[in-house]
Amino acid sequence: MALLTTLPNIGPTLAKQLQAVAITTPEQLKSTGSKVAFTAIKKANPHACIRYKAQLRIALTHSYHRQLAKI
Repeated sequence: MALLTTLPNIGPTLAKQLQAVAITTPEQLKSTGSKVAFTAIKKANPHACIRYKAQLRIALTHSYHRQLAKI
């Protein structure tokens, strides 16, 4: 079982937020998707940073911020 922190842009804090909403592996995150995962985090923690949304997307697409701006 791989750790969430093996994905790019997923550090210990974001991994902890994901685990709090029952997303514990990269495979679960991929099947859930970044938008649904962020919505779940935001629902569980209304003060969650909006940057998590971009970090999750980067983790799943392995893209950088500049590349995401073009999408």
